[in-house]
Amino acid sequence: MNLYVIRHGETWINAEHRYLGALDPELTERGREQAVSPFETH
Repeated sequence: MNLYVIRHGETWINAEHRYLGALDPELTERGREQAVSPFETH
């Protein structure tokens, strides 16, 4: 069995080093780039 743990891409809240609660912020441009399938990059 393989287990993959994948974190979401960067949001503006992450970029400003803020803590996230119940918000659902948009991804930044960098976050959208990070959202490309991680299996394609490894």
